[in-house]
Amino acid sequence: MILSSNLVGKLVFLFVITTLVPILISGYITFETSKSTLEKETLDKLETISQLKTQRIVENFEVLKEDMIAVTTYPDIQKHFPILKSHFGDWEHPEYLESKKILNEQLIQFEDAKSMVVDIMLINEDGKIVYNTNPDHGAKELGLLLPDPDQKAFSEGQKGTYIAQMFKNYLENFEPYMLLSTPIHDDDGNFLGLMTFELNMDLVFSIVADSSGLGDTGENIIATKTDTGVLFLSPLKNESGAVLNKEIEFNSSDGIAIQHAVRGEEFMGQTSDYAGVDVVAVGTYIPMLNWGMVSKIDSSEAFSSVAYLEQINSLLAIIFTVLVGIIGFIASKNIANPIIKLNKSAKSATSGDFSQSVSHSGSDELASFVTSFNHLLEKLKIHESQQQEYNTKLEELIFQLKQQDKAKSEFASMISHELKTPLTPILGWCQMLEQGIGGSLTEKQEHGLAQIKINSEKLQKLIQDILDLHKLELNQFSFSTSKFNVKELLTQIAEDFRTDKKENCPISVDSEEIVMTSDDHRISQIVTNFVTNALDFLPAKDPKIVLSAKSDGDYVRVSVKDNGIGIPEENQKNLFKKFYQVDTSRKRKHGGSGLGLSICKGITEGLGGTIGVSSKVGKGSEFYIRIPKRLVLNSNEFSRSQIDN
Repeated sequence: MILSSNLVGKLVFLFVITTLVPILISGYITFETSKSTLEKETLDKLETISQLKTQRIVENFEVLKEDMIAVTTYPDIQKHFPILKSHFGDWEHPEYLESKKILNEQLIQFEDAKSMVVDIMLINEDGKIVYNTNPDHGAKELGLLLPDPDQKAFSEGQKGTYIAQMFKNYLENFEPYMLLSTPIHDDDGNFLGLMTFELNMDLVFSIVADSSGLGDTGENIIATKTDTGVLFLSPLKNESGAVLNKEIEFNSSDGIAIQHAVRGEEFMGQTSDYAGVDVVAVGTYIPMLNWGMVSKIDSSEAFSSVAYLEQINSLLAIIFTVLVGIIGFIASKNIANPIIKLNKSAKSATSGDFSQSVSHSGSDELASFVTSFNHLLEKLKIHESQQQEYNTKLEELIFQLKQQDKAKSEFASMISHELKTPLTPILGWCQMLEQGIGGSLTEKQEHGLAQIKINSEKLQKLIQDILDLHKLELNQFSFSTSKFNVKELLTQIAEDFRTDKKENCPISVDSEEIVMTSDDHRISQIVTNFVTNALDFLPAKDPKIVLSAKSDGDYVRVSVKDNGIGIPEENQKNLFKKFYQVDTSRKRKHGGSGLGLSICKGITEGLGGTIGVSSKVGKGSEFYIRIPKRLVLNSNEFSRSQIDN
């Protein structure tokens, strides 16, 4: 079931992904294209709305400026303005009242024709109001400075027509007003004072508040720049009291469009508004008023059609996913079922049961594979039967080999014992006869006795070599460890040979002082064998044998070098094989069984080292071993003392 769920699940997943990915990519491309197109259309519409509203606002102020300049040229203004100034503070003086009456007849009629103008004032050279048309303002404002907080309407108005920034009029319950000022001169060009229009913001606010074409969430905003940020000048959709009260700092994450607009920078695109809502906005700067205007609409409304398209695409993707999942599941089951059967049959075959063949109808590649698999099972079944026969024969053969090894071991033990048994009294009698127990011997008898002893010792060594070789082959050769000085060991071996030969023996020692932990008895056995072989091949003139030991990292290289006849190169590779003789003729000059070097090789490998030879014909030979300075015995090895006991 694990295989089934995994395989079917993977195939269904593959079907779904193969179908769903193109749909998602196509939907994404369609969505992004539609969104980009709709964004461009929305921005174009917002730009048009913003330009139209900016144009209307600017046109109103332009008309007011032109009308104000025209009014200042009225003859009665130039005639009666000086009279009004001359009676400053005496507002009931007959001449003042007469001049005011004449001006009222002209200016009040003009004021009524201008919806934005709520009062027309005349300002003397000191910046104080000497006349106004609004009777409600008269008692409050006559003799006072203009309500403009920074008095720029007066100071800048002397230079030319000036539109002051919107302010809260403290004389009118802090309602938002603006002042429009222009200088008045007499016929000779002398400065008489200022004419100032006091303007309400109803018309401007009505233009800004008109959200035609902006949908349910659209809005127009005007604002101006302060020293630290943006000050809103029009009521906001959700904050009617924002006029001259709400301010956001520059570099704030909100109101990006209006921040650009008040600094004279155009803006078009998606951003967040003053409330942090995602919007599509266009920002425009109005140089005449030093205002910024923004026309915006919430992104959710602007892209509602795209969102609907996205929902449709998502719904279609879900529907296609379900359909493809169902189709994929059915198709996957058709593909997976034979594979599941194949897996089950393969597991049975792994356990040795080749009878679980797989059935599958069809003519596709999978059916062909099932047929091939069934043929394979048949062949494996036949092979298994043959293998069982081979195993039976092999077991019989192994049993026979074990019996042969046992017989060989028993034979080796028996023959060694049987050969050693007569040798012991032979060597004993030889020793007693040499000591004269049987009486004095003639020269011929002594020679014969010597030959008997020599050949008996050779036979004894051959028996020992056979036993050693047999132990090596059975991995029963014994080793023991002790700490010893290699140079001292080689010196002792040389001394033993000199004593045994009882003549000038050409053996010298050239060794480093090396202390190692290994089997000194087995190393001595190897070196003794090397020396014995070397003695047989020394030249008659100036013979030499050198025993040496040199340190080689964690190893010691022990060698026996002679200046004998040497060994041909083609024979060197076979020297360490059992029973190998360089001289194979019947009349060879030198004896030996051909087992010594083979035994030396086995001992060396048992000590964890390697053995080798270097030789040139006519120049001598060097036999060497390279063994670790420290021998570590494993659990299968026993000390020599244990074996001997």
